[in-house]
Amino acid sequence: MGFVIIVDGPNFINELERNGKDKTYIMKTFSFHILQGVIQNRLNQHGLRGHPFLHTYFVCSDKKQMGDFKDEERQALLDKLKCETGVTVDKILQSHKEGKEHEVDMHVFIRMLEMGPLARPYHDEWRHIVLISKDSDFVPAIRLLSQMGTHTIVVGFDSKENPFPMELKNESYLFLELRDVLGEMEKIEEQDSRFKK
Repeated sequence: MGFVIIVDGPNFINELERNGKDKTYIMKTFSFHILQGVIQNRLNQHGLRGHPFLHTYFVCSDKKQMGDFKDEERQALLDKLKCETGVTVDKILQSHKEGKEHEVDMHVFIRMLEMGPLARPYHDEWRHIVLISKDSDFVPAIRLLSQMGTHTIVVGFDSKENPFPMELKNESYLFLELRDVLGEMEKIEEQDSRFKK
């Protein structure tokens, strides 16, 4: 059994920027490769041992802008993510003229169900899904997956000024504070860069 990470891309980038992580941080410091290991360690600490990381799906639309990233910068971000080990960028064609992100939410929902044990009975059962999103629209998906025997761990920023949605936290199997997870990722990156010098 393993775990997959599903990232609501626009929501994630907006949350990073809202919490002081600018474009330079996202392009130069942030690493899904290291984040995957940090999340795996956190799962182990919470008694979820023997769950290897399988894959990360970063879901976004073909809109021109994602947070402060637009045009060439946005494409550079997606190219960076595509080059990371174990990451697939799912770019969804946006049909709404107003540019709303409904298709992204729907695709995240579909990915969650696709990775659930009943949706893919011919694979080893993937019993844990890690959802990186602050969107409470995913509560019904988490509830359905729980009924199917798949636990969802949610990851996001939580503060007094900008609290994580309680209904999303309550429906999940486990909540991980993204600020803590990123802090751990940054320490590993710093140690790695010292070692390379």
